Amino acid sequence: MGRRSGANRDCFLLNPAAKSALHMTMFRFLGVLLGIAIRTGSPLSLNLAEPVWKQLAGMNLTIADLSEVDKDFIPGLMYIRDNEATAEEFEGMTLPLHSP
Repeated sequence: MGRRSGANRDCFLLNPAAKSALHMTMFRFLGVLLGIAIRTGSPLSLNLAEPVWKQLAGMNLTIADLSEVDKDFIPGLMYIRDNEATAEEFEGMTLPLHSP
C-alpha cells in the first residue's frame, strides 16, 4: 500500500535496515551536520518526518506517530495486535484495509 495517506507523507524517513558500513558513515555525517547546525544556530532545512525527530530526541514512538506517516497501515497493525492466532491461522488471514 505504501505511504499514500498521512500528514508526513512528503517527508523523509530513516531506513532502519540501513546498517552497512557506508550507511553508518552516512548517518554519522548527518549527526555531525545536525550538531554543527545546532552549535552555530544555523537553520538546517531537513524535511524529516515528525517521528524521526522524536527518535533523534530519544523519545518513544506511539501509534499516533506511525499514523502521521502512514495511517492506512494502522488498521492492519491493530488487527495483528488484537488477535492471537497460530502461525497457520496467521498465514491464512486477510488483513482489513480500513478500520470498521
